Amino acid sequence: MVDGVAIPYGVSGVAPRALLGNYNVFPGNVGNARTEDITAALEAAYEDGFDVANMSLGGRNHSGRLGNQDLLVVAVNNLDQANMVVAIAAGNAGPGLDTIQSPGTAERGLTAGASTVPHFIGTPVTIAGNSYGAAVGEFSVLTNDLTAPPRRW
Repeated sequence: MVDGVAIPYGVSGVAPRALLGNYNVFPGNVGNARTEDITAALEAAYEDGFDVANMSLGGRNHSGRLGNQDLLVVAVNNLDQANMVVAIAAGNAGPGLDTIQSPGTAERGLTAGASTVPHFIGTPVTIAGNSYGAAVGEFSVLTNDLTAPPRRW
């Protein structure tokens, strides 16, 4: 049962017993999280038994000349050594060299960055003066009104 609805099959998949959680480091209308709050959230996730943490955030690197002095980088490296995988966004400083932000610069973190490919495979569709990229194929039609603007999911 999920929210009172019977599920007619057993649990399956690559992680049927996965534990999901959310640690808010941006409370209310706060646009910048403090390093200490992010570190505390990572430590809480580890203490709560999570095997993986995912962070879509990035900020200024705090590395010094005497080695890495960035608290978040140190935390990510330590958590990896304690068998917790930390997946991190590279940040929003690019494109360009040396634009990966903290904690994505951690040696033991799993950091992913975005890329733009200058080509498009598909069919351009123009509706009411706006152009959209459309995939070619057979899809179920949710409406018979083909002049309606496309739905945003």
